[in-house]
Amino acid sequence: MKTVYSERPKSFKHFEMKKGFYISCKKGREEKAFKEVSSVLKNLLESSKEYSQYEDIDIEKEIKKEVDLLHSNPFKVYFQYSSMLFISNGSSVSSSRLYNLLRDNQVSFVFAHRVVPFDAFFKFEETLLCEMIKCIKTDKTYKILYEERFVPENMKLRVFDCITSNLKCTVDLSNPYYLIVVQALKNFIGVSVIENEKFNFNFSKDLNRTYEKEV
Repeated sequence: MKTVYSERPKSFKHFEMKKGFYISCKKGREEKAFKEVSSVLKNLLESSKEYSQYEDIDIEKEIKKEVDLLHSNPFKVYFQYSSMLFISNGSSVSSSRLYNLLRDNQVSFVFAHRVVPFDAFFKFEETLLCEMIKCIKTDKTYKILYEERFVPENMKLRVFDCITSNLKCTVDLSNPYYLIVVQALKNFIGVSVIENEKFNFNFSKDLNRTYEKEV
C-alpha cells in the first residue's frame, strides 16, 4: 500500500533500530499513541518470563541488561509523521512475540489504531529478506502484507519478486496460514512472519473505524 504525503517527513532518529513496530493513529495523536502502546508493551515485558528461553547466553548479564532497559524505556520513537509512528523495540524479546502477548491479553487502545510488528529492520537486501522468510514451511500457505512510505521506485516489485521467487508454498489471499509483513520506509524494510493473523493488526476500541487494507 503506497501512501502519498504532501508535507515533508521528519528524518530518522540518530540511533539504529533492529526491530520494532509500526503504529497508526489519528492525526495529532501520535505522542499519545506512542505513550499508550509503549506503556502496555513495557508492562508485558516486566510480567513475561521470556528470559528463560535464552539458554546459550549469560543469563545474569542478560537479565541485568533487561532491568536497565526497563528502568528507562526500551521503546523509542524512530520515525514519526502525520498519523503514523515507527518505534524501536530495544528489548531481547521479539516484536512478534510481544504482538502475540498483546493479542493473548486482549489489549485494545484508545489512541493507537493498528500495531504491526517487525522482527528485523534493515536496508533492503535480498539475502537478508530471504533469511527472514526461510522459517516458512512449504506445506503452508502465505500472503504478503506490504505497505510503503517514501520509498525509491520499484521497491514493492523488488520485495515481491524476492519473496515469491524464493518460496515454494502456495499463495492464499483469503485465509493464509502465514502473513509476511513488510513495512517499507525509505530504503529500509521491517519484516516479520505472523501466523494466523485475522484482525489486520487492529487494536482500536473503535471497531467501526476503517483501516488500511492489505495489499
